[in-house]
Amino acid sequence: MRKVSMFTKVILSIVGLMFFAYSTAIAQPGNGRGQGQGQGFRGGEPNEMGFGQVCRLAFLDLSDDQQKQMEALRTKHLSETQGYRNELNEKEAKLGTLRTAAKPDMAQINQVVKDMGDIKLKMAQSREAHIQDIRKVLTDAQRAEFDAHAAAGGRGMGKGHHGGGFKGNCPNR
Repeated sequence: MRKVSMFTKVILSIVGLMFFAYSTAIAQPGNGRGQGQGQGFRGGEPNEMGFGQVCRLAFLDLSDDQQKQMEALRTKHLSETQGYRNELNEKEAKLGTLRTAAKPDMAQINQVVKDMGDIKLKMAQSREAHIQDIRKVLTDAQRAEFDAHAAAGGRGMGKGHHGGGFKGNCPNR
């Protein structure tokens, strides 16, 4: 009887230690990318840029006219990049099908991979053009602030898995 009791204590101790280690690990702070909300400059879906919503640019203190221009730029960019995202999703599905074929055709696989790279290139070029369009709307002081945040990758003012974001909630929404 004594051996069973000791065995039970050891098992319970191990389980307790594992629970303690797990709860301690998940309670640790993030990877240094901040504590606010948002996806930051390096964000991904759904708007590809992460900072597309005007409220994510609230730190710039945009005028009403600038906010309208930013929203128009965002809408234009989203509609343009939606087609790219759709194409990319189709290519990823095709690649999955080709990869798992009984006899994979490497020429076809390589072509799909190349096509995916071309789409990603177009998306990156579109993103960079969008950033320049945004910069054109800003005053010199706002542009300097915007560029400083871009150089930092949007880190430090937001949380999330896309490289940070900007503090605060959009007051208009």
